[in-house]
Amino acid sequence: MAGGDSLSGPTLWRRGLARLPGEALLERVDGLDLRPGARISPAVALPLRSLRERRDVDEFVSHAPAPAVRALLESLVAPDLERIVELLGEHADHPSFDQLAAAMDVLAEEGVSDDRRAALLAFAVAEQFAAAPHCRRLLTEIPELALPAVEVAGATAVMAPPREVDPEVRERRRQRRAARQASPAPSRPARPSRARRPDVGGDVASPAVPLAPPQWRRTPLTPSEARSVSDRHPLVGALVTVDVPFDAIDPSRPDEHEKHRPAVVVAGSTSQLLVRALYTKSRPGRIPFRPWRRIGLDHPSFISDDRTLLDVEGREVVEIDRLSAVEWNALW
Repeated sequence: MAGGDSLSGPTLWRRGLARLPGEALLERVDGLDLRPGARISPAVALPLRSLRERRDVDEFVSHAPAPAVRALLESLVAPDLERIVELLGEHADHPSFDQLAAAMDVLAEEGVSDDRRAALLAFAVAEQFAAAPHCRRLLTEIPELALPAVEVAGATAVMAPPREVDPEVRERRRQRRAARQASPAPSRPARPSRARRPDVGGDVASPAVPLAPPQWRRTPLTPSEARSVSDRHPLVGALVTVDVPFDAIDPSRPDEHEKHRPAVVVAGSTSQLLVRALYTKSRPGRIPFRPWRRIGLDHPSFISDDRTLLDVEGREVVEIDRLSAVEWNALW
């Protein structure tokens, strides 16, 4: 490891990015939806748009706000993180060192470069995953995974000592402040309101042809489903917790037939919901549920391709959050 930097915190996000080829960063940024309607924080979107325009990777890694650095690194390591979770299976939440090392070896055998594996480990340590100590050990013990040092802008700046102020000057300032507070504020005429243009999807100072937000995709219902539920139900696009029946009876728990779990509502009626359930394990017919961290789930999740029609009349359905148009469209 290059000396000086701690193996924790936001510095690791920068060191993880610095390990990746600049072309990979620029290619990823070029593929991101950074339009105002994409619901990305300005602290993230503005630096990424600047990187897209200026193409200066070194400057971004050293100078960009930490949220933008983290967001870009997360988007780059997400596929490899999902693969690691898949390889670890039931041990994904708390793997041993040997289990994690073996999964990383499989990534290498599958063609994942040392750069990508090092960036993945840096992200896991910075995010304080349960396996962070094992990831830290891999970073320090395997020379091929060493992270480069990064000069963080302003990190070494020294604060100037406070400037001495003459006591008489300080007293005159205090008297002026007291006089201002004691005198009534002058009345000001009301500012004339500015006529607003018709809402065309952007601010009045926006270009004449603003960028439209992503179009929400309609749920493709079968004729049978369409007779029972509608994709115009108010809960469509919401992540809820609800009782979902098991696909098969567990021989060790024959009396249990369903489990309270998260699910995305894709259609509904007054008494039924058509949902796609979330699971902690990756299996055929399930795809990664990418918004799991934003929504606040405590582990990576996978959403089923299969839809389940639930009778919910008189049963508890708790809404957790709502998907954005981009997150919803990625499910289809």
